[in-house]
Amino acid sequence: MTIKYHIEILDDYFMNRYPSPDYTREQRESARTKVLSEMNDFLSDVENTGKAFLTFTFFNKFKGEYLAGWKINVIDNKLKDDAYLPDSQAANSEILFAIGVDPCLVGSGLPGGNLGAGSGSDKREAFWQLNAEMGIYRQISLEPLYFIRDFNKWSPDIEFDYVTVDTSQTMQDHPTKIDKRIDKNIA
Repeated sequence: MTIKYHIEILDDYFMNRYPSPDYTREQRESARTKVLSEMNDFLSDVENTGKAFLTFTFFNKFKGEYLAGWKINVIDNKLKDDAYLPDSQAANSEILFAIGVDPCLVGSGLPGGNLGAGSGSDKREAFWQLNAEMGIYRQISLEPLYFIRDFNKWSPDIEFDYVTVDTSQTMQDHPTKIDKRIDKNIA
């Protein structure tokens, strides 16, 4: 639970506002509940941001002084907006782990802020590992296509498959790589 405000209302406010015998105890309690509900509605929600709050003071005839009216204290929220980020990152990682996807494939860092080296090797290896693990699922998903091929008496030479494109080559495998040592010797 996160409590944002502490509202102080003098205990005898309701006794003075709803005095006996004109009001019963149940009527006073009902009024107290209604006021608390109205205050919660007044302080909550986006539309109520920046509203003015008005209180009245009471004059105590016996003490000869004014008593303070209602007081609203804002409670400091120790759980700021980013307090739950580590928990949500950990939950995201657990979900990805459960479905067999490496968090780096979707750009998610490790819980606790460790984002890795960022060289791209982790993404390449995770991509190939995911492709290797998807083999059986791909085979199962292609079975209906082979059934349709055979049922329709199409040529048995027709093959179905998934296309896996390697777009994450290393510099050693890259076809446009220029060896800087050779380039220096040519110049």
